[in-house]
Parts: sequence; C-alpha cells; structure tokens
Amino acid sequence: MVEAAVAAAVPGLPVDVAPLSGYQRWSAALLPRYGQLTHLIACERVGPGGDGRPRNMRGEDIGAHTAPLDRLYATGSAFRIGIGDGGNELGMGRLPAELVGRVVTAGERIRCVVGADALLVGGTSNWAAAALVGALALLRPDLPQLRTLLRPAWSYDLLAAIVRAGAVDGVRRRSTLSVDGLDWPVYAEPLTRVAELVDTGR
Repeated sequence: MVEAAVAAAVPGLPVDVAPLSGYQRWSAALLPRYGQLTHLIACERVGPGGDGRPRNMRGEDIGAHTAPLDRLYATGSAFRIGIGDGGNELGMGRLPAELVGRVVTAGERIRCVVGADALLVGGTSNWAAAALVGALALLRPDLPQLRTLLRPAWSYDLLAAIVRAGAVDGVRRRSTLSVDGLDWPVYAEPLTRVAELVDTGR
C-alpha cells in the first residue's frame, strides 16, 4: 500500500520495504544510511506495547504482520517525530499510559511505549500529518509543492490510488473511499481548513 501511495504521489521515489523474514539483516544493512538522517517521522506506525507486542486498536497482536521498525526509529541521534491517533503508534510513549487509557478503549494495553522528541495527535493521523505539512509550508514559502500536498483533491487522488491497490478502511474493514470510518466529505473538512489556514497565513 505504501508503494502504491508513493507511486501515485511521487513516481520514482524509492521505498525501503521492511521484510518480516530477515529483518535483522535488512535493518543492519540500512542502519548506516538511516543513522545519518537528522529527522525521522513515524506516521500511524504501530509500535510495541508494554508487553513488547504491537497491537491494533482492537487490541489484537499484529506482530506477525508488521516488522519491528521501532528499532530503527529509536536508534541514532535523529530528531524523532511521532504522529498518531489511537495510542498504539510510535511516539505515544511520550504520553502517560493512564492518559491514553482514559481516552482510548484498552488504551493502557495497546499504548506504544516508544516515545518521540515531538508527538502530534489528531482525530486521524492524516489530519495531524497535514498540520505538520502546513507548518512546513508556512516556514518554507520557497517550496510551493508543500501547499499542493494540502489540497483535498490531492488526498482524494491518493486515497483512490491505494483503494484501487487493495487498501481497506481500518475501521470498516472493507475497501472504500473513507478513512477511519469517515466518509470522504467528513474526512476532507479538516484538510480543507488546514489548507485555508496556510493560504491566509502567507
């Protein structure tokens, strides 16, 4: 799905795919390159809970389906940014377990224990990521392509591309043009607002 998204957004951009088998060799080979990075962003990337197991929002152990990228994320001196919405994502370790438990079903159980230097929490992770892009767009007016990423039409085209590739809405568990159970018009409202704020802030 990530490859399909990248192909639709930035054709030709290389994607490192973490394997479930042979992960140690894969990460060891990439570590020298990743170690030179100044910033790492983990968006909606599940991480280990208190028992060491990564869990989805339903509390299900999904370790058999996801590589332990938290090991690369927590290595080195890069400034780490975490983006999430459910408590089980990389970066959420910055929040107390009891806080996550108060606002998320089974939050203390699924909460990722890996922290971050900066944590962005949104109603959906995508909205928080859009806010980050909006801030960057204001800081870097010399990069007009950042504003393109804030246009709802851009997000719609990207969503349509990954749905065509077989993506499913994680809440509805079916292939539909929705995000976290939100139909497109509702989901697009915050994206539209972020784009408007950036446009008026120039």
